[in-house]
Amino acid sequence: MRDTEAEPMHLRDFLKSFMDDEKIDIPLLNRDASINAPLTTPISYELFKKVWEASAIEYEQRSVDELASETAEDGTSADLPPSISDALDSTVSKVENE
Repeated sequence: MRDTEAEPMHLRDFLKSFMDDEKIDIPLLNRDASINAPLTTPISYELFKKVWEASAIEYEQRSVDELASETAEDGTSADLPPSISDALDSTVSKVENE
């Protein structure tokens, strides 16, 4: 993957569009460091966080399920018996050395 520089205004426009599309409140940050008001999170932030976390959990479970499915599609385990695994390694090694 290649890193690219993002122009500040393009990044701002992208984030604004993303937040508008996802109906996320635009944060209002206090620029005065002398004010110690407690930080409160808008409801839309909490909702977005819950949806994001649920999606991440679903994706992780899907990945686990797909891996389990790939290793046992025909009801067998993914591990080969040692004798077959050794023979396969030997054959692959011979082919690679030719």
